[in-house]
Order: sequence, then C-alpha cells, then structure tokens
Amino acid sequence: MIMSEMRPARILHEVCNIAARELVRPMRISDQSDFANMLNSIEELDKCHFVQNYVSDLLRMLLLGVIDQARCMALAVDTPGIAVTPFILIRTLIEYSYKITYISAPLIEPEERIRRVLDLWYLDSTSYEKLPKNLQLVMKGWQSQRPKKDVEDWYRQLTGKGLAKKTAEFILDAVWKAGLETSQKNNEITNEIYEQVYRVGSAFQHGNSWAIQRRKKA
Repeated sequence: MIMSEMRPARILHEVCNIAARELVRPMRISDQSDFANMLNSIEELDKCHFVQNYVSDLLRMLLLGVIDQARCMALAVDTPGIAVTPFILIRTLIEYSYKITYISAPLIEPEERIRRVLDLWYLDSTSYEKLPKNLQLVMKGWQSQRPKKDVEDWYRQLTGKGLAKKTAEFILDAVWKAGLETSQKNNEITNEIYEQVYRVGSAFQHGNSWAIQRRKKA
C-alpha cells in the first residue's frame, strides 16, 4: 500500500511496530554518550550498577509505555464516537515522554543527570510504598535494587538537600524550561503543553464534569 493512501491511524500504528522491533534488539552503551559519561563519573561500582540497571529498565518501560499509548491512540482516533479517551492517552504519553527527556536530555552535567535519576527512583519508590501490602509482596523484587536510605544519603551528598517527591508538573516544567534556555533566558513563559494537554487530560482522568460536558468530539 502506498503511504499516501494509508489512514493517519494506520501510519501511527506502523510507526509503533517499527519502534517496538527496535526495542527488542540488544542495546549497547556508546563510550561517547552522555549516559556513559554519567556512569564514568560514579566512582563506587555498586552505585554505578544501580544507576545503569535502573535507568535501563526505566527507559525501556517508559518507551514501551509510549508505544502502548500511541497504539491505543491509533485505535481511538480511528473509532467514531469516542469522547474522552484520546485526551487521557495524550496526557499519559506526554508524561512518559517528559520523564524520558528529564534524564536523557543533552547538555546537562553528569552529576545533574544522576540527581535526576535519583529523583525518578524516589518517585517510583514512594509510589510503591503506597501500594497495599499484598501488592507489595507481589512486586517484592522491585525495591531490592537499593535501600531507600542509601539513595537519600547519596542525594544529600550531591546536593546538600534531602530527597523530596517531584510532581509531574515539576518534571514537565524542568524539561520545558531547559528547552528554552538557549534562546529565551530569564523569560517567564507558560508551559503550553502542560496547560493545554496535561491539565485537560487530568481533568478527564479524574472525572471532572465540566471537562466531560465540554469535550471535543474525536
């Protein structure tokens, strides 16, 4: 089939298939990559392995999550009559993508990248601790990678501050502002993606009646 004859939803689905095939291939860290520079800056071997394993698992899961949301988006936009699903999917896709960018963005120093990795690990850890005990038992192996106190102590050594849970808005704004630094320093600019996509998607996810009543038709 010629690409111009394919429906947009079908094109999106095919792109997801291509990305998924790439993810199952063995990955190798380039010696010249930002990630390699970060790992080389960590002197303690156990910490280096902890960061490498966590980031590898996190990025793979987030990328798979983005693909999953995009597949669902392709189905949603190709199905008449759906009201709120595309907005919810877009919000999730944006949040996953910004988490990926938060730790993989270029032009940040290795120590800053480590701090961001610890931010996301702490976010995962605190969310895990909120699970009912029976679910924690099912997912028991997750937190055994590193004691929480060790991560908190490491973060304090790097920053002089205690670890605190970062909100989705914090991560979105951090990535947004970093992208503006080279051309628009010191200017307060509204994060349009957060305002127009994430916040609206949040309203749908949490069942706000005003959002549902004024939904755009898919």
